[in-house]
Amino acid sequence: MKKTIKILILLTFFYSCSDKNDFKNTEELFITKIDSLERIKHWENLINGEENKPINIYLKNNEGEKLYELKISDLETYTKSWVELMNIKNLKNIKRIIKVTSDFTACCSNVYSNYLLQTKNKELIELPETEYLHCDGLTPIVEYRFPNQKFGIKNKILLTESFFNEEYEVDSIIIKKTYKWNGKKIILEN
Repeated sequence: MKKTIKILILLTFFYSCSDKNDFKNTEELFITKIDSLERIKHWENLINGEENKPINIYLKNNEGEKLYELKISDLETYTKSWVELMNIKNLKNIKRIIKVTSDFTACCSNVYSNYLLQTKNKELIELPETEYLHCDGLTPIVEYRFPNQKFGIKNKILLTESFFNEEYEVDSIIIKKTYKWNGKKIILEN
């Protein structure tokens, strides 16, 4: 019996130290591609000096349902968008966090992320968009950190500047803003 308890404690420890508390790629949701005809029209407008309207792409589930809309206004530097998920248990009424990231590359990359809190009844609540410029090396990033992540605080959503170590793991953070989630809405604390 003692041996079983020790094994359970060790498994719990290793599981808690794993990266389960972070965002993971998913096949459950996807970002639509930009239609080739829209791309051609965009480039023709540029050549002819005409104004281009933003191109819409969408976050969809496997049933094809549109969940969220992204507007791509700078097709010249747009590289791609992707989606990641993180299950969460310690924010009241929230099932998971959906992170949609878009990369725009010229010399360096402008990275924009949209974080969506998905409630247990599948409603999406959007946090303010984050943005950071990534060049070579261990550039700090602006991101949200949640209670179950490293440096997370119970019942809080943190907007942070995160710094990496040589293994590209978050080593330290500076908290820029703190939000409280009351189960229905986001409240800015500072």
